[in-house]
Amino acid sequence: VSNRDGAGVLGRARAAGMTTEVVKTDGRLAPDVARDTLDVLAEHGVDLILLAGYLRLVPEAVVARYPPRIL
Repeated sequence: VSNRDGAGVLGRARAAGMTTEVVKTDGRLAPDVARDTLDVLAEHGVDLILLAGYLRLVPEAVVARYPPRIL
């Protein structure tokens, strides 16, 4: 999951056969971003979040849902 369409990690993930998603953040309210992020994570059965290169604040609702599973 990235907030940028052009993030290099998306191409690397696709090349490795992984599904990718983009949740836009620019100009959006934090609760809307949090809801969309949680929807994507649930849709794909994510149980561990690795913040490699993710340089934005993680929405509070995401942290609350995945407290011991964010690296």
